[in-house]
Amino acid sequence: MLVIDNSKSMLDKVSDTKTREDLVLESAQTLITNLLKNNSELKIGVVSFSTNSDISKEGTSEDAKLISNLTNDYSKLKTAISNIQYDGPRTDLQAGISLAKTQFTDKTDKTHKYIIVLSDGVPNVAI
Repeated sequence: MLVIDNSKSMLDKVSDTKTREDLVLESAQTLITNLLKNNSELKIGVVSFSTNSDISKEGTSEDAKLISNLTNDYSKLKTAISNIQYDGPRTDLQAGISLAKTQFTDKTDKTHKYIIVLSDGVPNVAI
């Protein structure tokens, strides 16, 4: 599972032409390309996290969104990542990881399961 920070700080510029969002999206695309290149059985899913724009829901599980179920369809993953909205004011990493863990449904399955976090910093909200 890729867990991608979509807080507003990701829109900050890191150079004249690139934002943190640009760097994370490029990294995610490269990672997906390289992982799926020689492994047709590998499945990747995507979760985004920040904090809810509705202040009454901030710090809840609604701070994270499932962007893509586990799949090995590169174009579906690429489109899903490209459509992430960067609108949450803060960073609730715990919500993102918690949602990602729920996608690993079969706990007895002996295949490897990984969570890769792409973020610009440390969490500043916790559930």
